[in-house]
Amino acid sequence: MTEPGYNGYSLSHQVFYLQIGEQFGCLESMEWQRLLNRQPTLSKLSATFCFNMIREASLIYLNGFPEGRQDLFMEQAALCGMLGYREFFESNWLQAILSWYDEEKQCYTGRTIFETEVEYRMPTSKPEHYIVKREERPLANGCLCHRSTVAAGALVNYVRYILEWEAVASLK
Repeated sequence: MTEPGYNGYSLSHQVFYLQIGEQFGCLESMEWQRLLNRQPTLSKLSATFCFNMIREASLIYLNGFPEGRQDLFMEQAALCGMLGYREFFESNWLQAILSWYDEEKQCYTGRTIFETEVEYRMPTSKPEHYIVKREERPLANGCLCHRSTVAAGALVNYVRYILEWEAVASLK
């Protein structure tokens, strides 16, 4: 989970892995593994992963936020936003996330992306080795559970960023 070269959901799940490990009190074990494998510090790994994710998010933006990449885009903002990476908090990116909200259903909807449609190559020598994003399961009302969850995570981080920016501005 800390090997370089991943992209897409595999990359965002690396950040998620590090966050889960920290939250569940596994830092000592993770640090030991890091040293055994001669890897950078955990904070350096997170920084590298988030740097790579901001590049991917920027490409998603430049390509007009394709529907099949919106979920990933919001996941990236949620995960790296929790770590304080402010590069994800652009006003036009926030406007895009808000525009994807379904006012009628009061959640995030969209085309259901199936497992066979989203594959990401792992950094391995085996060309047939892929990590596949799990299938999005629509709820009975048409809401997409994962999409709505990552949107909420991204929006919470936008609110946090705005409040922190306001607090700093009020001190000046």
